[in-house]
Amino acid sequence: MAILVGVGAGLLSGLIGTFLTISHERGAEFRTRMLAAAEDFLRTAEACRKAVRIARGNRNQETWEELRDRCDDLYPAVTLVSLLYGYTSKPSLRAQGAGSAGPASAEALAGSA
Repeated sequence: MAILVGVGAGLLSGLIGTFLTISHERGAEFRTRMLAAAEDFLRTAEACRKAVRIARGNRNQETWEELRDRCDDLYPAVTLVSLLYGYTSKPSLRAQGAGSAGPASAEALAGSA
């Protein structure tokens, strides 16, 4: 009987340890994805900001196409941030605001041309 209790306790502790390890690794992987999404958004938003700045001084067709492309790149980045952080989270709401500011700036520049 004592052997059976010892084996059962060993199995139970092994299962609990495995479960905790798996849970911790999944959390770490999810945090890594969240950081990668935030980094991707920041890089994309910066590219859009630079394109707006360039378009202010240079209003040729190629510049406008570049601006439109950079602003279009914001949508998937904002969506990914919203999916990983939660649609109503602060990072998501800030990304949504910045994501709409790029195309709004492009439209404002196009209207003043």
